[in-house]
Amino acid sequence: MEKVIETNLIMEGLLKEQQENNESFMKKMLMDLGVVIDGTFTFGTGITAFLPTVRELLKGGSPVLTEQDIVLLYITAMWILLKRNEDKIGRALTIIREKGLTGLLAKVYDFLESTEDIIIKMADEVGYTASRLTDITAFTFMTFPVLDVLLGLIRDQTITVDNPGGYLKSILISIGILSVKNGFNTIIKRIRNRYGNVEETTNFKLPILKESKNDDLYNVMTTSIVRDIMTSIKKTITTSEEKTIYLPEEINGELTYNGTDVSVEITITRNPDLKEEFLVEAFYSPEDDVIELGLELNPLMEPNSYQNVYSFLIEYVRHELEHYDQNIKGELPASDDGLGNLEYYLQPHEIPAQVKGLDLRATKTKQSYDEVVKKSVEHSKQRYGLSDTEASELYNKLIDGIEHQLSNSLLKEGDGMVGVKKEKVILDTADIKVVAPMDKRTFCYYGNNTTWCDAKRDYIWDRCNQGTCYIILDKRDIKSPKNIILNSSKIPLLIQKNDSLSAFNSKSDWIQVKSILSKYPELADLFEVTFTDADRLRYDMEIPPEELSELSKTNSLSKTIYKIIQGELVPDDLEEYLGDDVERIEDYRSWQQFREGVEIHGDGITLKIEEAIFIEDYLGLADNENYFLSMAMSDNSGYGHEEEQDPDELNYMSCWYGSAYDKLMELFLSTGLIKEKKECGAWGDGEMQELLETYFGDDWVHASWDILTEIGYGIGESRVKEVREVLDDVRLLPFEEGNHGYYDMFISWEQLLYLVSKYNIDTLTGIKTSEALFLDADLESVWYDNYDWGQNTEETVSSLMSAFVTKVSKKIENSDYKKNMDRFLEIMKNLGFAKKWHFGNDKWQLTVSNDIGYPAGPADIVEKSIVTIESFDAESNEVTLIVQVPKGRKKHIITLDELPEFVVSDELFVDDGVDKGRS
Repeated sequence: MEKVIETNLIMEGLLKEQQENNESFMKKMLMDLGVVIDGTFTFGTGITAFLPTVRELLKGGSPVLTEQDIVLLYITAMWILLKRNEDKIGRALTIIREKGLTGLLAKVYDFLESTEDIIIKMADEVGYTASRLTDITAFTFMTFPVLDVLLGLIRDQTITVDNPGGYLKSILISIGILSVKNGFNTIIKRIRNRYGNVEETTNFKLPILKESKNDDLYNVMTTSIVRDIMTSIKKTITTSEEKTIYLPEEINGELTYNGTDVSVEITITRNPDLKEEFLVEAFYSPEDDVIELGLELNPLMEPNSYQNVYSFLIEYVRHELEHYDQNIKGELPASDDGLGNLEYYLQPHEIPAQVKGLDLRATKTKQSYDEVVKKSVEHSKQRYGLSDTEASELYNKLIDGIEHQLSNSLLKEGDGMVGVKKEKVILDTADIKVVAPMDKRTFCYYGNNTTWCDAKRDYIWDRCNQGTCYIILDKRDIKSPKNIILNSSKIPLLIQKNDSLSAFNSKSDWIQVKSILSKYPELADLFEVTFTDADRLRYDMEIPPEELSELSKTNSLSKTIYKIIQGELVPDDLEEYLGDDVERIEDYRSWQQFREGVEIHGDGITLKIEEAIFIEDYLGLADNENYFLSMAMSDNSGYGHEEEQDPDELNYMSCWYGSAYDKLMELFLSTGLIKEKKECGAWGDGEMQELLETYFGDDWVHASWDILTEIGYGIGESRVKEVREVLDDVRLLPFEEGNHGYYDMFISWEQLLYLVSKYNIDTLTGIKTSEALFLDADLESVWYDNYDWGQNTEETVSSLMSAFVTKVSKKIENSDYKKNMDRFLEIMKNLGFAKKWHFGNDKWQLTVSNDIGYPAGPADIVEKSIVTIESFDAESNEVTLIVQVPKGRKKHIITLDELPEFVVSDELFVDDGVDKGRS
């Protein structure tokens, strides 16, 4: 490691000098062009390092370029690749189009993107993690050799401007296979020989972490806490004032969560000037076991921001609960003041807490571990100023921590596989490879960086066992998500026309088969799938030149679009075809001035239509369908999608509790509620619910509310998913919810030509009046016919039931719980109490005579009053009852022994302002 650092120090000055010179030169060039808004911006670390290679690539080509042109093409391609300075890209693209350099921009982008793929793989081979092109500048011992190789390849015409990415793409698969000779493998070999594998030289050793027996409890608590926070966010959405909320007390009256000492204090503020969607800070206070959160929201981005808010809260809350567990075990240090950012994150108690949070976030958001770790590290980098090198080191430590703690050996691309892969290669071309795995081990090998083999998604392999799974690997882009096509034919590897096909993406979500096949013509031939005209439009499939020419003959609008595609006209020439209702949006800040607007781009148009007009006039949906479309198009991770469940559903839930069912049976047996274990299907309707309500009172009321709520979220998510699937199947063109009550629909020039020709549309207003986009679907029926919920919901319901059993079991262990409960039930029967519906729950009630009378009538009139048992605590043997008195309602807390005499005494109705017992 000392050698690496020494080399870095030698080269760092050279790189910094080069960087500063390039930046100074570039800023001058671009400011002269007027690209820079307000005259200032930041390039970002390493963004100028590859300028010399692009300059060499474009040198001597046609047309002849000025230095200003080269800088403009380079920095625009870099901004697009790195997704930076997006507000300036539009201005740069306009200048590039005016100069006629659009074709060269695509070639520069192709070269830089292909170079990025090479560098990411090289860094991984020597033990570093790089996620983008500029990360290489943090590894200066690699930067100059890579630049030298690229310049050499350009000068000897191996890389040319006509095919800038071809060679790099062709050798990508061989990077790291040192027997294959190329300049990049020589660099890898030299680094390994001189420094060893950099990852192996680190002194950091993470102890192997074990799953805690309380993990299920803390995961359930996290879900409950985040649900309460999301509820609080929605309740305060109309206020701009800072609001501090104490949970769970302000939600359900409980002081702590799940029988622990943990409570939450969250302060919510809203700031419309906030650049981000939100900012969140979290801290665990060991003195009082309070998780303190500060959440600052941009109200202009609500509720679209809720999905990201939810995922970050899951990670942060679970992180702090791990500190709570560490505090109980005496493993939490007294102070961590005075540490630098990276030192803080790498403390022995911080890595496990981060891993727990990231693990649950990956599970809840259905993302891979690699994906959530990268997002979390990037957030820490931006929020707390970690350098690229520090961020890379933190990423490696967290991935290492997850591998140790969760025993997930398939996290990283390129992990070797011990033994022989059992597979059948179905198709292998320059662009694509199709593999049929013959066993689960091979399936999971190809499923790295997906969720297919996560413990909670084994159903994907189960589906494969019902037919044949074909894994689709895009060889053109190693970062391209993997997909599965499942053929349900019972004969392995037999593909026939009209076979039943389904498809899943890398997150295990169902997707349209044709959405995959449309990208690869050879796949469509392999699976014998044909595409309709609507499919070709929906998936923006390539249209042959001769067909484009034929489509252009429909009318004047089609001729104009065709000429724009051919470069004979410019996109602005479309403006004369807007029609009566559509108006052009020329300034992105003014789009809300129009109810129906269109933005005209270099590659197509974007319709921005007011919600009510879009739904009714463009999609042809009735008023009652609006809600279901809105639910499907929004994305709040289930929050806002929840379907309220009637408590009567609890009467039919005996088989809903999964692995917790056995624990529940043990509880019933240990308390004598049943004499022998029953199968879940042997319970009559309401039989189990009656036992739970009768013997576990308020504990069950709270647990069952959580269970019903979770099922409501699960059903809501399932309904949203099904409506989305129907929309994907029936809508002609994709669209999405835009900002502030508008819908956005992008249409490429080829799609627009096809649409105009097929429906004989003569203006953009005609897209609406032609009814071409009308949806042929009954969204209401799709919504209400679905009562499914996903595996996550099943597992959460099981965990909630487990937590309930654990909680009441602890109470029963050290008390006369069962004895007291039996006596309570006997007293209820003897006194004539009966179960009646009361404010959302069944409560024991008794009607008694009140001979004191009411103020409204004569004092001697005998009135009837209702005595309600609000709760009975079988652990402390206390009864809380509510009784009507002349001035309203009176609460009394007494012992069970006092109850029989108290309910027949005059003291029951005396309104002396003092409660009997405690209130």
